[in-house]
Amino acid sequence: MFTSLRVENYRGLKEVFIPMSSFVCIIGENNAGKSTTLLAISLFITGSKLTSNDFFNSSKPIRVEVEIKLNEHQLVLLTPEEKAIIETLIQNGRLKLIRRYDSSDTVGSLCIREKAPIDKRYDMKKLEEQLKGKSGYAVEELMLSIFPEHASDWTGLTTQKSAKEVTLKLISHLSNEQLVETDKPLAANVVSIVKKILPEPILIPAVKDITDDVKTKESATFGKLLAILMNLIEGAEEVKQIVESFNKLKGLLNKIVSEDGTVLDNRLKQVVNIESSINTYLRENFPKAKLEFQIPPPQLRQVFSTAQIMVDDGVIGDIESKGDGLKRAVMFSILRSYVELKRQESNIQLSVKNVRQQYIFLFEEPELFLHPQSQKILFEALSKLSSGHQIVATTHSPAFFSPTSTGVFVKMSKDYIAGSKPISKAIFIDLHNDMSKKDFFQILCYENNAAAFFAQKVLLVEGDSDIYFFKHISKVLNNEWDFDNKGIPVIKLNGKGNVARFKEFFGYFGIKVYCILDLDVLIGGFAKLEAAATTTEIRASMLEVIDRIIDQENVIIPLGKEKIVRLVQSYTWRDRYTQFMRYVTKVSAGELLSDEERMELEYLFPEEKNEGRKLVLQRGFDALPSKLDTIIALYAENTYVLSQGAVENYYPAGVQGGDKPTRAMQVCQLLNTRDEINQVCPSLEINGETTTEFEHIFKRIFS
Repeated sequence: MFTSLRVENYRGLKEVFIPMSSFVCIIGENNAGKSTTLLAISLFITGSKLTSNDFFNSSKPIRVEVEIKLNEHQLVLLTPEEKAIIETLIQNGRLKLIRRYDSSDTVGSLCIREKAPIDKRYDMKKLEEQLKGKSGYAVEELMLSIFPEHASDWTGLTTQKSAKEVTLKLISHLSNEQLVETDKPLAANVVSIVKKILPEPILIPAVKDITDDVKTKESATFGKLLAILMNLIEGAEEVKQIVESFNKLKGLLNKIVSEDGTVLDNRLKQVVNIESSINTYLRENFPKAKLEFQIPPPQLRQVFSTAQIMVDDGVIGDIESKGDGLKRAVMFSILRSYVELKRQESNIQLSVKNVRQQYIFLFEEPELFLHPQSQKILFEALSKLSSGHQIVATTHSPAFFSPTSTGVFVKMSKDYIAGSKPISKAIFIDLHNDMSKKDFFQILCYENNAAAFFAQKVLLVEGDSDIYFFKHISKVLNNEWDFDNKGIPVIKLNGKGNVARFKEFFGYFGIKVYCILDLDVLIGGFAKLEAAATTTEIRASMLEVIDRIIDQENVIIPLGKEKIVRLVQSYTWRDRYTQFMRYVTKVSAGELLSDEERMELEYLFPEEKNEGRKLVLQRGFDALPSKLDTIIALYAENTYVLSQGAVENYYPAGVQGGDKPTRAMQVCQLLNTRDEINQVCPSLEINGETTTEFEHIFKRIFS
């Protein structure tokens, strides 16, 4: 399995690193680099030819570096000698390989990272060229001219072999400061061994016209998928008999060379006669020429490549004549069949070779042409497929990733820099190795907020009524302020305590996060906002003012019956009450409380104190200027606190009955003009601009 991917200088991927798992999901806008990433993976395995247009910078090489975790199934494919060679390349249980294309090399070479001398004189390839054709004293003279500081090492040295051996010995004594990591091409024999352990790539592109893909030739997607199914039946006894017949047919049509080099000619008499007759006429014009037939027998794969897929959807016809949705469905039905057959493979006779066949499936937008329910079914199939083969999928659909199946979640975007080509970048989370992120990701997906990962911005609010209300009034104030049309999801927080977590998690993907919160967050839960130090200081000054008002005016703190019942049911509240009664007993006995005890007494009932603060906080800005200062400070952090309290405090008169969402929908029917909204929304002066509170907020979100 590939455990990491690094792509450099390939098309828009100037430098991208992605950790990999058994199931990798890549999202992002169109033209962000998702397809190029899939092609880079395929390119690493196949080594396909490139053109100059594939280089981001023509003066630098294209590098696709992959780290591989090998398993026993892959190593069993190798002979002991081959396995020993591979083991010399493995470090810390991983094999790191590079497919490298230099600007003059359109084919590329498979390399490993190796330390090499910084001093170019030690370049063995260059040294071999310099030694070519030299012997005797000429060798000693050349080496002395290249390495005069090692004159004693070259005395009497007369062969190219000894010159190379001494040079390698000198290299082995170089210090780390004299070495640098470089890409070293693998020898041809090693490349052939490596190819045995690499998975076969199955690339399924997001074509709009998939006519070519549904053909059953081996180079087409259907052909590749059918070939995978064929691997499951090649070991069946009946198929083995057919293959043996094919081999027998080969001997009837061709001369066979045995292991000892003996040529056996057991061809059919008719084949020999045809060949002899043609040779007779050929020699009339070319007396020394001789023709020989080599007739390959049919292969099982060729049988599948000529298969036709007929579909009866009311009219029997070839799959190519059907709609794109049906074509795509058939394609993935083949995959699902493979998954199911693999599950049942214990009941199928399989050859050892085929059991170990590894694939890496590269899917581009698998949701294309599929109904949402079909997308979910396909995702489940891919999840099962990932237990035996690696999956990398790009998608625009939230149905194709989950915290339980998707191991690595990647969002790709493109930076547009003036005077430079656009550059693709990748932001990722490895959900398998970070359980806290995985748990939170699971919560987001459960709440149907997964679509937010496809956005550039999100708005966090406290409840369902906030979602209805803000999405409605923003459009009334300005038809450009449309959350749905602008692709800005409005997400329910389910508690102010989640603000920091949401901000942090979405921040991993470069998503800008805005919040609209009730006023009481300035009293309880403020720490959860993780506000800047300066904002925290401003808020602390505001609380000092509020506390002075409470003391000076002897503000009566209303604790309702429900509030008291809730507090009494709290064990911690009971505990505090017990402590309070100890202090009452102490004072009743005529004892004085220490400074520490008086301070503790003050903080025994923070709920009561906070209720008083909330009451004073409802006052206007004229009476409490520091309230506006705190709200404005939070604006700079994209956190917008409603100055009048909760969203319900902005409702017009006459809204009553029902639950909160129902009342919010009633409000949306009543507030249909800018003037109607301005009547319920106060105006604020912020940075010299006076306008309604909502306009201040939405202008910042939609800018």
